[in-house]
Amino acid sequence: MAATAVVLAVLVQAVLVNRLALPGGAAPDLVVLAVTGVALFTGPVAGACTGFAAGLALDLLPPADHELGRGALVLCLAGYAIAAMRAPEKRTGAQPYAVAAAATLGTALLFAFIGLVVGDARFGVLDVLLAATLTLLMTLVVSPLVLWPLTAAMRRLTRESYASFATAPWAGGMGG
Repeated sequence: MAATAVVLAVLVQAVLVNRLALPGGAAPDLVVLAVTGVALFTGPVAGACTGFAAGLALDLLPPADHELGRGALVLCLAGYAIAAMRAPEKRTGAQPYAVAAAATLGTALLFAFIGLVVGDARFGVLDVLLAATLTLLMTLVVSPLVLWPLTAAMRRLTRESYASFATAPWAGGMGG
């Protein structure tokens, strides 16, 4: 379920959303919403792996106009942070939307900061702040369409579905 949701979000983002002519060149970030929805119900390893896979897919799919791996790094860190800081007993109500808002703003700013560090001078500080704000607003508008069904489905899955993932030998666990 989680993999399907993330693959679908990546494809819709790359094929449809990123190609829309929206104000300020910003677009809602469906992939951050999908990573958030998965990371809220998994552990840090699964959240990081989900973010990395989604980010790498976005880095590889056209019209990627940045360095390979920047999106993977940003979404990997976001997935890890969301899963590591989540409160398991409070995954209902508005909490997923607040986490998604923070993740959207954080990933947009971190993506721009990394671009600045590696010499991507296409955007100024005001451009980045405007784009991050517009992305946040657009993402919040579409977030119920992504987060509500995804969190409902993830709630139905048991925690044991991810226990073997976190204890796999390749993930540094002791299970096998």
